[in-house]
Amino acid sequence: MQLQTILLKPLFSFFLQTAPPTKVVADITKPIDINQHKIFTLFDGWKEGLINFGIRVLLAIVFFFVARWLINAFVRLLKGIMNRRNLTGVAVSLINSIVIALLYIAVGIGIVSILGVKSVSLAAVLASMGLAVGMALSGQLQNLAGGVIIVITKPFGIGDFIQAQNVEGTVKSVNLFPHCHHHY
Repeated sequence: MQLQTILLKPLFSFFLQTAPPTKVVADITKPIDINQHKIFTLFDGWKEGLINFGIRVLLAIVFFFVARWLINAFVRLLKGIMNRRNLTGVAVSLINSIVIALLYIAVGIGIVSILGVKSVSLAAVLASMGLAVGMALSGQLQNLAGGVIIVITKPFGIGDFIQAQNVEGTVKSVNLFPHCHHHY
């Protein structure tokens, strides 16, 4: 018997503390005050969040255009330095392409961090993407490394007659991936 009274006592006290039915009906029929409704207080947080995100988007756009202008100025400066050092066209285009790609990757990381993405998660995504691309293009990366070595070491130039792997011919152009030559 005592167990039942211990269990039922809190239940009865709950029902005794509730409002009488006339108060419940009065609360239901009371007009809604629009300024105190919960749905509108929910939008207050959204307004601040949207304004904050809008400012971040504007900052990211300004950052992109300023960074693009700085990258173009840096590339012009780099081309001038390479022209004074008498570097050839293939080496200049290779270095310019690599520098531009790395700078735009840095700008992309900056824009994403301005928008509020955490750098740790961004680094994890970039690392996994790099691994996937590296595995998918392993043969192409070997050809790219060979092309870079040919461009840098300059074992032959355009118009030279060469022989490699039982094929001989005149070099028409030197690029990173394919090397065109006429063979006889």
